[in-house]
Amino acid sequence: MSERHNREFFFLADRGEVRGPVATAAATREASPEYLRPATHSEADRMFRFSEIVTTTSPLPSEELLLKVAEVMTQQTQDIDSPIPAGFTYLGQFVDHDLTRDVTNVPFGTSVATPEELMQGRSPSLDLDSLYGGGPTAEPGFYDADRIKLKLGRTQASGPAETPNASRDLDGFDLPRIGSGTTDPAQVRLANIPDQRNDENLAVAQIHLAFIRFHNRVCDRLASAGTPSALLFERARELVTKHYHWMLRHDYLPRVVDPRIVNDVFRRGRLIVEPGSSDVPTMPLEFSVGAFRLGHSMIREIYDWNAVFGVNGSIGDFGTLLNLFLFSGTSGNLNPGTDSDDPIAGSFERLPTNWVIDWTRMFDFVRDGSPELAPETFVNFARPLDIRLTDPLRQLPLGSFGARGPSAPPISPGDRRRNLAFRNLMRGRMVQLATGQELAARINAALTAAGRTTETFTPLSRDQILGDEFGELTAAEQDFFATHTPLWFYVLREASLNLNGGQPGTGRLGNVGGRIVAEVFHRAMGGSRISLLRDPEFSPTLGAVQGVFRMTDLLQVAYDARRGELRPLSPAAGRPQDPGGAATTAAVVRDLLLQSPILRGSDVSSLQRALGRRGLALQVDGAFGPRTDAAVRQWQSSRGLAVDGVVGMRTRQSLGLQRQLRRQTPLQRGDDVRVLQRALQGAVQIRLSAPDGSFDGVFGERTELAVRTFQSRQGLLVDGIAGPLTLGELRLI
Repeated sequence: MSERHNREFFFLADRGEVRGPVATAAATREASPEYLRPATHSEADRMFRFSEIVTTTSPLPSEELLLKVAEVMTQQTQDIDSPIPAGFTYLGQFVDHDLTRDVTNVPFGTSVATPEELMQGRSPSLDLDSLYGGGPTAEPGFYDADRIKLKLGRTQASGPAETPNASRDLDGFDLPRIGSGTTDPAQVRLANIPDQRNDENLAVAQIHLAFIRFHNRVCDRLASAGTPSALLFERARELVTKHYHWMLRHDYLPRVVDPRIVNDVFRRGRLIVEPGSSDVPTMPLEFSVGAFRLGHSMIREIYDWNAVFGVNGSIGDFGTLLNLFLFSGTSGNLNPGTDSDDPIAGSFERLPTNWVIDWTRMFDFVRDGSPELAPETFVNFARPLDIRLTDPLRQLPLGSFGARGPSAPPISPGDRRRNLAFRNLMRGRMVQLATGQELAARINAALTAAGRTTETFTPLSRDQILGDEFGELTAAEQDFFATHTPLWFYVLREASLNLNGGQPGTGRLGNVGGRIVAEVFHRAMGGSRISLLRDPEFSPTLGAVQGVFRMTDLLQVAYDARRGELRPLSPAAGRPQDPGGAATTAAVVRDLLLQSPILRGSDVSSLQRALGRRGLALQVDGAFGPRTDAAVRQWQSSRGLAVDGVVGMRTRQSLGLQRQLRRQTPLQRGDDVRVLQRALQGAVQIRLSAPDGSFDGVFGERTELAVRTFQSRQGLLVDGIAGPLTLGELRLI
């Protein structure tokens, strides 16, 4: 949380102003001369470019009121689940750092090239600058010697001895670290990556590592396909970035923002964030200081992290949030049992191997169509989007907000400045952030001006804002807070009330928060050097299914599941190459490939017949031997698919082996229909199961109704056919 969360001054490019700290006693903006002033020429040329959607006219809340609110927001409560896998919490943090990284903040003397590039570098984009930095020419220290692939790190053997791999150094499972590249012992353990905010906790560090590996694997695929080495980096970056955009649009945003709003923005355009503009974007304060701090409420106090540190782990259930801070280079020191505020405590200088993530516990691979990657315990889910932050966030490690080191002012345990909710609320006060009510009025005005008066909405009421948590506020404080509600609090409260089917914990950002977030993502994508929005013909090719790409697809490219790389500390995990592993459910189609012992079965026979119909003569013997492998590779090459000999979802679909599910005569029956029914019942609350909880696996009238209901809610074509797009939105392929 260091750079963004510790930012003291904000340059508003649209107003030519700089806003900074408010004097402690200030109750009005006139009380502090630092509050607002014109930007100098140097600041206008060099500072990150912010803007504001609404200029507030509301009085400022007192610091004491904000402290009372923050104390309520961080009171200890029971962790409860949302439907969002916990990994998306930290993907959101990675995205936030991508959006707000100032790529012109480089060492003195480093070229930032042209004025246009200078402005672009200080503007919000989704170019993965936090991953690529200035590129291999400008910042070669982040790259391998070939200046194509990104550097990877190595873990440090840790034990326990009874856990396979934990007692080994593992290449490629830690971020690269500065190590001997510095003489400062406090920097040895820092990550050697463009944005060290991506090592402020272990979860976001492992997300960053996954993106490094994803880029490197894409380079391998392009090289195998004959891409010239001189073009390899740029083509890989383009392919990675467009798949990243697709995943954010279709997999991340609809989980945290009401899909109705996401679809509206990406189909009809923006209303409040620089509508109609195609110039270099700016970053609205309402997003950076308000709405996109949504992820703080999603953080859990403890995670079932891996086979060592989790439920029934070989060491114990110690996957706590505090340990995720400790086992990072920016906020901690990578060493067990030490003080995270001491950057040189302990002997580990790289991530201990026993802290490598088990991705199957942080993302739902089963729902996304890979049942062989079911977790050995369970999937961690994020906390709901609401006003509650988990208790440890009232006592942040100093390194998480840049307050560690000899030059930092002393901050004692219990200091209000260590409370994340208080820091967020005070940051909004510092920059004169508009209130939730002012943003609601602005959005309604924009809808009215666009002739969309039927879409206007009623802002949150006094009772909705105050709920039953703020009885200890004085009557005057309650009146003030209910009518001048800090934007960050407002969007979280709004989300907690915007429930899917009335189910507790299912809230997503609504009319105010959702509109801000969706429009900023749309604006940032459009303003990126590589943009999905400027390539409307683009369709993802790196996922299991053509035209579908999710975070679980990215992870399965980045890590080889057959070698156990998605969960290297789990000896009993069922893996595709292990015929003795956990059994898969009958509804799932297995990947077909050449292996020992040879795969046999009716699915192999169906594959051989399909290849034969396309001119690749094969004996249909139901055995996946070398001749079948050669035919598969020939077919993949002819279709522009990855030539790996693996018949996964993309290859299967190209051969017509993946059927669409629909109502027809005779009725479709099978385990694939049964899986569809189970997913639909959970998604739309239309009962499809029998009283005993079983599903009949028959695609009848009621199943078609559920499909149409789901398609309508997701903004898809309502045709009652469960094809790739519908199945993808249900996370079934």
